[in-house]
Amino acid sequence: MAAPTLNDYEYQFKDTGVLLNQANVSIPFWDVTKVSGLVDFPNLDVKESDIDGRHGTSYYAKYFGGRTVVVEGTLYASSSDFDTPVESLRTSAIPDGNDYPFYFKHPNKTQRYLMAKATTFKCDVDTGRRIGQASFQFQLSAGDPRHYIDGTAASWTTAVAFNLTNNGNTTVAPLISITATSTTTANITVQDVTSGGQISFSTAVTSGQVLTVDVENKLIKVAGSLRTAAVTLTGATDWPNIAAGATESWKVTSNVGNGTATNKSAWL
Repeated sequence: MAAPTLNDYEYQFKDTGVLLNQANVSIPFWDVTKVSGLVDFPNLDVKESDIDGRHGTSYYAKYFGGRTVVVEGTLYASSSDFDTPVESLRTSAIPDGNDYPFYFKHPNKTQRYLMAKATTFKCDVDTGRRIGQASFQFQLSAGDPRHYIDGTAASWTTAVAFNLTNNGNTTVAPLISITATSTTTANITVQDVTSGGQISFSTAVTSGQVLTVDVENKLIKVAGSLRTAAVTLTGATDWPNIAAGATESWKVTSNVGNGTATNKSAWL
């Protein structure tokens, strides 16, 4: 599937979902009048502790929790067939346990998305349907509160530095992919050359298998299955990431072939 191309103030859940607030007004028309929770702070994990021996309180606030997005508006549709567009949106939003992109485009900004599940859809049966209109509410829950723009995959050669860019306002980390060229124990090092932090691990692979290192989520997979491996951190206390608004030099050292690094820009 391919992401839709939206106009300003258009919204769409999933690649082939129902377009909301479409610029080309025609019936049925999902007229969005309010979007809550999309561009404000998500839930902030705040811990507080009173300071002994003097006035004041200490606050620890660094990480955000999930984000709840609520889309509200009015559906305008044929009074003789009002349930067809309602059913289309409801069908496209039925949860199946997976996160899907919620795309949005605002003026003077590149189209972005966040990964979420649809959790609520309401469209009452009331007298407004007689004249072809009804209020609706569509709610999504995003465990990861960040907005994203996909970057271009960078091809890399083992032990040769390459650049990754994050144009956003918060940190993000890449997905490293390697198609093994031999059946052996893969020895992999992923290094953020700019910051000096790196991870190293070893794991068995079979020729032709795809080994992925999800640096963002701290996961290693072989042929799509999670793989447990002892990871050594060097030059840092955590897995490396790309700083907000930065272009950084990275390097992958691999004894089982070259590969690609896929990155995004991320915003809170």
